[in-house]
Amino acid sequence: MPVSVRELLLDLHRRLRISLKQNDGATLQMKLESGVLQGGGTGPRIFRMVYDACITRWRDATRDNDLIVSYNGHSLSLSAAAYADDLIRIQCGSTLKQLEDRTLACTHALTVELHPRNLKLNARKGETLSSCKGKGAYNAARRAFSGEWKGYPVKLCVKYLGAQLQANGSLQAELQKRIGAARSGFARFSKLFKRRTVPVARKVLIFKAVVNEALLAALEVRPVGCSECHTLERARGLLLRRLFGRQGFGAVAGDDRHESVTVESLRRRVQLSTVASELTVRRLMWLRTSLLAELELAALFGVCDKLADAVDLRSGLPTQKAPRFLHILFKDLSRVLPSFTGFKADWKQDFLRVPVDTIQQLRTCTALESNSASVVDPAVAAEQIAEIEENHPGPEELQQLMCDICGEGPWKNTRALRGTSARIAMPGLDFLPAVASPAASRPSKRSRPEVGRPKGSAEQQVQELSQQMQKMCQVLASHDHSLRELEAWSTLTWLLDQNSELAKHLMAHMDSWKQKAQQGQPHPDGPARLTVAAALAKWVLDSPERRAACPQFADAHDKIASIEEMKSSIQLAFVKPIKDGRIFLKIRPHLQMRDAWTEVSAVLSAVDFAEAKDTAAPPGPIIRSLTKSDK
Repeated sequence: MPVSVRELLLDLHRRLRISLKQNDGATLQMKLESGVLQGGGTGPRIFRMVYDACITRWRDATRDNDLIVSYNGHSLSLSAAAYADDLIRIQCGSTLKQLEDRTLACTHALTVELHPRNLKLNARKGETLSSCKGKGAYNAARRAFSGEWKGYPVKLCVKYLGAQLQANGSLQAELQKRIGAARSGFARFSKLFKRRTVPVARKVLIFKAVVNEALLAALEVRPVGCSECHTLERARGLLLRRLFGRQGFGAVAGDDRHESVTVESLRRRVQLSTVASELTVRRLMWLRTSLLAELELAALFGVCDKLADAVDLRSGLPTQKAPRFLHILFKDLSRVLPSFTGFKADWKQDFLRVPVDTIQQLRTCTALESNSASVVDPAVAAEQIAEIEENHPGPEELQQLMCDICGEGPWKNTRALRGTSARIAMPGLDFLPAVASPAASRPSKRSRPEVGRPKGSAEQQVQELSQQMQKMCQVLASHDHSLRELEAWSTLTWLLDQNSELAKHLMAHMDSWKQKAQQGQPHPDGPARLTVAAALAKWVLDSPERRAACPQFADAHDKIASIEEMKSSIQLAFVKPIKDGRIFLKIRPHLQMRDAWTEVSAVLSAVDFAEAKDTAAPPGPIIRSLTKSDK
């Protein structure tokens, strides 16, 4: 008789009748009474024997629709996860119809497996969490939520194993639930916290065990960003002030002097780390234990033909399509490993050599990140001002500008262009009454309206306002068209194939620039426009054929020795993916460098993977709504 059966029989006592097969082929009959007792070992064991067999056969039967990733030479499935009787299934598809068919097929296959064993799915608890991205995502989501979806009801937020999962990737529902749990836990011990006979050290221990863990428990595996950390920090800081009572709020009414009490000083007093540093340590400790778990690492670093690559194989940096949690983990590893440059080579072994004490030293009571984020660096401010100055049109361009409505222009210099708005009032706003400063005069008390104040009927006033607003809308629409034509004339725009060599080259440099960015600090490589322009210039000059086709461009850029000198070549440059899957590239060169960049435009126009755009962009949503109302 196997050991598992013997242990199972020891747990049986006066319950239902069951039959167990033995090794010799005989059947052992056991007579039980009304049922399996709640909390006993018999029920869970019998359930696991039957349920695990059903789930295994079901996963084998639906293997064609699995989400398979390749990691360390192994193919792993991320499609299904089961904990007790809670089951989650991940499906992906290119269209809503394909996704619906696959979901219904998997649900039907599971129902067929469970039915012979008197098990069935609870349709009232089944929910669908839908996330649509890419071209046509809006229409697909609208059809799914309008009732066309035939599977389980589509929800924006579902609950699985106590965690709130949102379709848009936000953590607001989860944070609100945790903050509510922390406040509830604090309220249960409020009488103890108010007693003066209880030592403060004991109150702090209870606060850390109840309130702090209710906020941060298991958050190390969620993509918690800076805004989420600030939300948790504010909620915990308020409860921390209430823990100390009057001493936690500084001066109150009746005190002779004011004594400032900050949340940071209270954290130092109770030796409580900031939320950001605490989660950093917990994430790194979780990573140490997860390096041997293939399925968890495969979900982050695995390669799947249905999903974009999460890590660049050459540089080891997280790509733009990588999960947000992987970017957060990259920053955490950079703090504990100075030599860490990406997920490549032997980064796992290097991280495992880091002592646990070194990781735990990252906990700090001072919110360095939040302070640095709120302080504006003078160098950054000066750089932004310089960027605005560079984006102003030059004297040659100003001489070609002229307003068709008010007749202003042409302007001689940039200062004259800026001063025009101060000398010319905005049309159509004469009906607005003069508003006095709040400090100059106090608001008068409400009184009865004077007889004879209105100088006309309400209909006349409405007509006058409508005429003035129509005139202002016409001015806005006419200026918008001129500005869009000026933008199209002064810039060079292309649409690149995302699989082309140039698109991958530019996006790789852009991802590298983003990884070097530090919160609240000036970027070491300067603005992103310099990196994009330098990457494009490098791609042009690296090829002898393209260099020969751009002699003026090559002569001008061979003299540039650093990336900062690219300011003399361009005013604006950026690259980004758009909805149809292509890469949008825009360059605005300086006027003296326009002929050189025209050679580059000719080279890109001759290739198959680039489409030049020389027409004005369509009007924005505000202008479209204004013109629609005029019609």
